[in-house]
Amino acid sequence: MVLLVTTCFLGLNCTQANALPNTTLQTLKEDRKVTENNKTILREFMEELWNKGNLDAVDKFIAFPYVIHSDPGYQMEWQSLNLPTFKKRVLYSRQTFPDLHFAVKEIIGEEDKVVISWDLEGTHRGDIPGLPATGKRVKVPGITIYYFSGGKITGHWQVIDRLGFMQQVMPHAPQK
Repeated sequence: MVLLVTTCFLGLNCTQANALPNTTLQTLKEDRKVTENNKTILREFMEELWNKGNLDAVDKFIAFPYVIHSDPGYQMEWQSLNLPTFKKRVLYSRQTFPDLHFAVKEIIGEEDKVVISWDLEGTHRGDIPGLPATGKRVKVPGITIYYFSGGKITGHWQVIDRLGFMQQVMPHAPQK
């Protein structure tokens, strides 16, 4: 009887052990597929919304509410945006820097998160609170972690070189 119980126990564990790698492998493949899909979505999002200013594409990429987490001092820090306020945010950025372009330097993803490092380039042609338009061309680096759910972006955490930006647009700043 003990031999039968031991054999059944070992047989059950062997069966489970054989099934586990296939299940784990399948899960890893699915996670990788989701990650690669999210990276593709983010590349398209950066190009369509930020580089081209295509506000009609917001619904394709963004799920609402969209939550912004940022470095301290950013006026939209910890805000939750709906469709109109998200579009207003993009429009404001595009008016301030009409030739705005994000050059994605690196993109790394894992499941529901995609991280990009980027350089923002543009000409400061619109007023920012406390800083009138300077007409100066700027290049500012940053890093953003984007969060995804169901194939759409739900928010981000971003750090940008605000000091570097201010040094480039202040009256005494040398033109790059």
